[in-house]
Order: sequence, then C-alpha cells, then structure tokens
Amino acid sequence: MALVSKSIPNLINGVSQQPAALRLESQGEVQENGFSDVVDGLKKRPPTKFLKKLKCINGNSSSSQSNLSVRNDLVDLEDLDTAFFHTYKRSDHEQYHVVITDDKTVHVYDINGNLRYQSGHASWNSSGSWIADNNDNTSYLSLAPFRMTATSVADATFIVNPTKTVRESSTPTGVLAHNIRKSLVYLKSVNYGRKYKVQLIRSSGSTLASKDYDTPQQITTTGTNAEVNDNALKTGNVIAGLRGIASSVWVSVLPQVNTNYLPYFVLEADEDDYTIRVTDDDGGVNLKAFRRNAKSFTDLPNQCEDGFVLGVVGDNQKKEDDFYVKFEGEGGSGFWRECVVPNTNNGFDLATMPHQLRQNADYSFTFGQGAWDNRVCGDDNTNPFPSFVGQRITDIFFHRNRLGVLAGENVIFSEAGGYYNFFRTTVRTLLDSDPIDVAVSQNEVSTLKAAIPMQDNLLLFSELNQFTLSASQLLTPAEVTVDQSTKYECDLTTSPVSAGNSVFFAVQSGGYAGVREFFTRETTEVRDATSVTSHVPAYLEGSIRQFSASSNEDMLACLTSGNKKECYIYKWYNSSDERLQSAWSKWIFTENIAHIFFTNNLMYLTFEDGSYETLDVKYDHTEVLLDKQITVTRNMLSFEGHNAQGNRYSVDMPYTAAAGSLRVVDESGNSYGTFNPDSVIQQVYDATDNGKTVTVGIPYTFKYQMSEQVFKPKQGDSTQLARFQLRKMSFNYSHTGHFDVTVDSVGRSPITSNFTGRVLDNQNNLLDQAAVIDDGAFQVGVQAQATDTAITITNDSHLPSTFQSAEWEGYIVLRNQRL
Repeated sequence: MALVSKSIPNLINGVSQQPAALRLESQGEVQENGFSDVVDGLKKRPPTKFLKKLKCINGNSSSSQSNLSVRNDLVDLEDLDTAFFHTYKRSDHEQYHVVITDDKTVHVYDINGNLRYQSGHASWNSSGSWIADNNDNTSYLSLAPFRMTATSVADATFIVNPTKTVRESSTPTGVLAHNIRKSLVYLKSVNYGRKYKVQLIRSSGSTLASKDYDTPQQITTTGTNAEVNDNALKTGNVIAGLRGIASSVWVSVLPQVNTNYLPYFVLEADEDDYTIRVTDDDGGVNLKAFRRNAKSFTDLPNQCEDGFVLGVVGDNQKKEDDFYVKFEGEGGSGFWRECVVPNTNNGFDLATMPHQLRQNADYSFTFGQGAWDNRVCGDDNTNPFPSFVGQRITDIFFHRNRLGVLAGENVIFSEAGGYYNFFRTTVRTLLDSDPIDVAVSQNEVSTLKAAIPMQDNLLLFSELNQFTLSASQLLTPAEVTVDQSTKYECDLTTSPVSAGNSVFFAVQSGGYAGVREFFTRETTEVRDATSVTSHVPAYLEGSIRQFSASSNEDMLACLTSGNKKECYIYKWYNSSDERLQSAWSKWIFTENIAHIFFTNNLMYLTFEDGSYETLDVKYDHTEVLLDKQITVTRNMLSFEGHNAQGNRYSVDMPYTAAAGSLRVVDESGNSYGTFNPDSVIQQVYDATDNGKTVTVGIPYTFKYQMSEQVFKPKQGDSTQLARFQLRKMSFNYSHTGHFDVTVDSVGRSPITSNFTGRVLDNQNNLLDQAAVIDDGAFQVGVQAQATDTAITITNDSHLPSTFQSAEWEGYIVLRNQRL
C-alpha cells in the first residue's frame, strides 16, 4: 500500500462524457449553473436581474393616442414559444428587440423592455408618450413566425417569410407609352433634284400608304424664283410634304400641327404588322425611318418626339448586347437615355418581396412593403430578373455594402450601396457596382439556407455542404467566386452564428444535438469545421433552436428543444493555435426560455411568460446570487403593521413565482428566508433606516460533480488491477461564502460537509454580515474506493462560491510487480 496524492490544477473545462481514464483532470461529470472562467476559476453563474414584463396593447383597443404608461388596456405578452425574435443594435445607446407573435403582430421593445411600437396601434417613446398611430398591414408574415429570418441595415429591418414565393408584378411597369404601331421619319439634310419617299408595306406585300416629295432643280438665276426654290430645300418643308402620308385612312401623323421647322415626324398606323421603307436619291443616307429598332446608337437622330422608344441592335447573333433608349426633351434640346424594354413587367410583386420595419425620423416605426426598385434598362436577355423570382427566399443578410438573399442554389446581392436594387443600371457595360447573382457549383443539389459574413468572405450553408464566397479585392460581378469549403451535414433549423474568427453551426445525431466550429487555420489557410461536442455526444438534448454568441467573452449559448428551461453554455479560450479551454455546462432557470442575445458583457433573456431579464457575465463578487432579482427601496414599501420582530411591510411584485420560492436578502448579505408571493411579499423591515434596501429573488443551485478520480503514475503504464482508494479531497476556493460537499459512496449513506464562511480569526467573519472569504482551502474526508464514489459540490445560497483547484490524497494497492 502506497500513499499518493495529486493536484487538479483547475476545474474550468466543464463536462465530459468520455471514460474517466480519458478525461482531462479539469473536466467533471456534472456542471449546472456554474461558470468556467479562465481568470477566476469555476464559480456559481451570474444571477438574472428582472427588467420588465413585456407588455402589449389589448387587441380590442380602439384608440392609441395616449400615454402608454397610464393605459388600462395593457396586457402581458405571453405564450412566446412560437414567436419570432430579432435584435439589432443601432448605436451603443440604442438597441431594439423585435418580437413577432403567431397572430402576425409586430412588437418593438427597446433594450430596457419598453414597448416602442405595435403594428395596428401606435409608436411610443421610451417614457410611454404617444408618437404616431399606425394601420400597418402584416398579412405578409408567416403563420409560423419562428421560420422567418431578418437583418437590419441602418434604420431598416428587412424581414423574410420563407414560405412566400417571389413573383413578378402582374402589371407592366417602366416605359408604357411605346406603341409598336408608331414609326419615326427623320430627314438629316436636303439636296436639289432629289426624290424622297416613304412607304408603309403590309406583310402581304401590298401598300398600306405611300408618299413622296421631289425637290426642285438648282436655279442659278437670282430673283424671286430662286428664293422660292431655296425655301423648298429646307428640311422642314420636305418633312411637311412627306407628312401628307396622313391623307391615307390608315395612317395618322403626330403632332397634328404642321410645324415646318421640325426635321422629323411620327406616324401611327392602324395595323401592327407593317414595314416602313424610306428612300432618297442620295443612297439613303439622308432620309431615315425608325420603327422598333435602330442599327446602332450612332444612327439615332438628334431630334425626336419626347418619350419615343427604340431598341438598339448590337451583334445580330446575340441578344445580350441589345439595349433600349428613350428620347427625353423636345427638338434639338433633347437626348437619348437608356431605358427598359417597353410594355413589359419590369417590377416585383411587392406583396411577395421581403417587407421592412423602418424607424422614422420622429422615432416612430412603420411596417410594410419595401420600396424595391424596378428594372430601368434592358430586357429579359440583357438584364433579367434576379434568380430568386419564382423561388422562396431562405435567408437575408448584409455583406460588404450589399444586401444579399439566398434562394435555391443561388446567392444574390443588390447593387453596391443600393440595397433596394437587384437590376443593372446600364446594359452597355458591366459595372463593378452591379448586382451579383451566382450559383454554387456542386454535383449534388445544394439548396442554400443560411449565410454568415466572415471577415471579407461569406460562408454559405446547405444541409450537406459549406461554401465560401470570396473576391480578390472588391466584391464585383467579375471577381466573385464560390468554392466548396467543407462537407459536413448540418441542422439548419437555427441559423449558424459567428464569434470572432469562428462560425458555429448545429448537427444532429439521434436525439441529441452537436456543434461544429468552422474556422480557417492561420498557418495553412485550410478551412475546417471541427466538432466541439465530440467529448459530450449525448449532452445537448433534442435539436438546437437558437444560438447566441459573445465574441468579447468567448462564449456560446444554445437553446434546445429538449428542456426549454435549460441553456447550454460553451466557453473556450485559445492561446496562439492551441485551445486551452473547451468547456460545456448548462444553466437552469425556473421558466421556459424563448430567446437569448448578447450585447457586450450582458446576456438578455426573454422567457415564454414574457419576463425580460438580463445577466451580467462580468458580475461583481459581492452581488446577491438570486435569479429574477429586484431591488426594493424604502419608497416601494407599504406598511403592513407590526409583529414581534419589528415593522412589517409589503411590496408589489412585478412577476409571479411559485409558493415559497422568493428569498429576501439585505444589504449586509443576510437572508430573511423564503416567502410566498401572492402578488405581494411581506418582509420584516427596519422602519428607522430610510436608506436601507433589500434584494428579492429566486434561489438557484450550483452543482458540480467531480469526475471519477483515476490513478495515473508519472512513469510506467497505468493499470486497472490496482485498488485506488481516496482518503480525502481538498478544494482551494476564493471569494466564497457558502457551499456543500457531498460524498456518496456505494454501500454508505451520503455524507455532506458544509462550508459557511464562518472561519475564526478571519477579518471577513463579522457579526450581522454575511461572511465571504477571500481565499482558503476546504478539506473533506472520503475513505472510499474511487470507482464507487461520487463527490459533488453544491451551493443553493445567495452567496458566491469560486474554486481554483483541488487536491486528493489516497492509497494505491498493487499486489504484483509491473514489468
């Protein structure tokens, strides 16, 4: 028999489900309501502080023009298990919480839980004063809001209902004045002794209308006749003569007024299918006719009727270089501007496009259709609709000054800086700012469902693959590339989330969820997605329904479909390329959690009953560790009378709790016990101390079960033939006021040792004040075989407990000699 001992350097690596011999010494069997901190050590998690019970206007309310704080039709927002949540940060001091309930009502709350907007009612400021009524239509929203997705850009939040198929507008938009029966006749210049002729020929070959004009021969004599002939040689006079084609019952000429100074006229036939022919004796270089198309941009006349549209034909073998122009202005002051193909659907059906929640200049909000731009140039060949038309949009995001969406196997970006435009602004050249529409290349169907911006790249997810969209410098249509990065099956029920240089996404294995971390190795530039739950394969129950990450705290929070009162926490710490901490644990609350999000070091939780609370990850060691805590001051109390102990007061509670679940703690850290909150809580209170405050909240229990201790010799191979019996275990603590250690061995009743902080000769051990010891060691006896012993630390008090390390001492018995 040999007496041996071993130090466990820390307890900050969370839970492991590996065999005891394979675990790290710093991993445990169970960790509940614990926080693994690389600086402080393992400690009881921070408490939640109650902010608000989220309120909304009663649906039967008829008037909104009043102060919200005095309305009598406010009701608690409840049943949030199917609600859709979106949080966005407008600035350091302005952050909003969007909640869409299953009745298609949109609510906006500020970071403090104040109702700022409700669709169908009004907008209010933070004090509850009315700003503006609204009658916003929310019919676009899904009957299952939790399937929606959203992104915020400046003052606009774009919301996508992925059950909606995007459609083109059923009404032609853009250029509507163009008439295929119209033709333009233009005379560039006139010579003596020439014949100018205009003919309209039916498809059958018969003449629809015809008109010609002869200019006189040049006369060298002077006098009146010569002046007359010079006037006849003006282009306006020739055009006026050719306008006589309007004498046909089949043709009309615009404008109706005969203006001799115009070198052109526009005619309109009563038939669609005709050809216009013009001839002159100069080889056809002076008299031109245009109908539907022009051969090139240089052929276009410099004068025309305002609004006249022509197509410009490029290469006859290709349609991709054709474009359309419209004359704007009158006479010689006009010009040709590139335009869209006439009489065609050039816009979206806005009822099927993403809708937007917009914050206005007066801090009111409105919800409705987005002002998506129509196509302004080209046609379906040169400037087609984006590929999401006819498909369902599965995600919306913002990346490198472009709004982006996913649909099918394509990722589609808006124009750079033009978040509402998905069309090219010119088809004559490809601009760097033009929209981007690119598909992933893969031999199997890869329907994209999520996109996460990651530094300069965009990470795309399908259920079978991960792709990286990148560009060498600028993100342009000519430089964009999409490459397959990794190939892992993933569960996209919830969107992946980024944290620093990593992106976490969910996987599913049987009845348990897993998490993979996508990253790029700095040294080799190789992309990989390693499993961070490989050592806890059956820990996250159900499927993951939400991720939230804090880059500042290196912390990932996961909500699952298993137990909705539990939040799984992943803490990590990297040093260079090595991960020194990879800790999983879970936090347990009294209510089902509907949503979580981080901002800096604060974690905000919304519960299904509408309770809105915050948790400070960097909490102070002196804080009272009670959930749903509120601070009660003198002016919040109502005098209830006297009892043997002193004055008795009550306070209205802003939330309901189970009988006997509330605990009251004074400023000195002393607990008054638990109480039954029947809308009020009664408490002994010193009436003479006007400045005294108390904290009211719900206790929660910290629990950490040590892993089975395994004897591992420094030299030689390990053995299972030896008997390893623990003699005692010591825990090194700091900033600790209370904890219990229970030793449960097979064949014995559990034995619990209590640490109360009441250590003699310690400066923190003061009368009428809770004792929190700065540092020390607490030793418990075990005297049991390690394989048959479970050692558990618990703390159900309001006082903190923090553990840096542990040590054990035991006996090892080996009946043979190792070779």
